[in-house]
Amino acid sequence: TLPGHVSRGALIGVLGFLYSGASPLEEADIDFDSLAQLLHAADVLGIESLRRLCEATLTHSVDDDQVIEVLLLADAFHCRALRAFCIHSLQQRFGAWSAHSPFPPALTLDVLSGYNRLSSSMLREIEWNIGRSTSNS
Repeated sequence: TLPGHVSRGALIGVLGFLYSGASPLEEADIDFDSLAQLLHAADVLGIESLRRLCEATLTHSVDDDQVIEVLLLADAFHCRALRAFCIHSLQQRFGAWSAHSPFPPALTLDVLSGYNRLSSSMLREIEWNIGRSTSNS
């Protein structure tokens, strides 16, 4: 048995990567969930090069509505660069907005997918970074 829950599709992608060097990310139709499963498999199986490839792909494909979902993935799988990118993205988006608004950032963050799964410490870190960006403007 494999450690953790690794989906069949992710395992096939990992095996293809290991045996042929073909990137499973070259599929034009790879979606967020498949990419997240592949990142999970690479992390669980200790395949650092595939984990970094997934991290880079997520960094280039994250959209504003998924940024918290991606931040949660980055935090769970210790993707420091991706985590920093997500924090910066939130800082840019909500820091600029809150600089001109009387409402605290948390009141606007809750519209994003994944907000309800943020730990209180991660939420405080995001709010601190957003507050820091508004004080620098």
